[in-house]
Amino acid sequence: MLLFILSCLMLFFAGIANGAMDTLVHHFSISIFSKWNLQFWNPQISWVNKWSDTTSIDLSYKEEKFWGSSRWFVFLTDGWHLCKAIFLFFFVLAVVLFRLPDWSIISLQVPLFWNGVLCFFMLKGSMGLGFTISYNGFWLKSKTQPITNNQ
Repeated sequence: MLLFILSCLMLFFAGIANGAMDTLVHHFSISIFSKWNLQFWNPQISWVNKWSDTTSIDLSYKEEKFWGSSRWFVFLTDGWHLCKAIFLFFFVLAVVLFRLPDWSIISLQVPLFWNGVLCFFMLKGSMGLGFTISYNGFWLKSKTQPITNNQ
C-alpha cells in the first residue's frame, strides 16, 4: 500500500511540473516565471539557449552551444525543458514504485479487474490534481490575463 501511495505522490508532483510547462507556454506574461531570468524561462526566447549561433539565417543547421545542449542536456538550456525533465523524472519514478495495493488491510475485498480500475482513477486523479493546482493558479501572479492582439 505504501508503494501505491508513493506512486500517487510522484504523479502529483509530475502533474505540478506539467502545469508549469503549460503555464510557461500559455500564461507566461502573468506567471511568476516572468519575474525570473527571462532568457531561461520565457519560451519565446529561451529556445535559442541551446545554439551557439543565434544570428544565422540558415535554420537547417545550428551548432550546439555545448555538447548535448539540444539533446541530453537540453533541460539545462530553458525552463520548459527543465519542467519537462522534472515531469518525466516523477512519472518514471511513479511507474517504478507502482504496485497494486492490497485493499484487505482496510477490510475491502476488491476483484483484480476493479482493483486496476480503481487504481487507474486514483493515479490519474493524483496527477490531475497536481496539474490543476499548478496550472490554475499556483504559478500565476494574478488570476486575470491581460488581453493582447496576439492571443
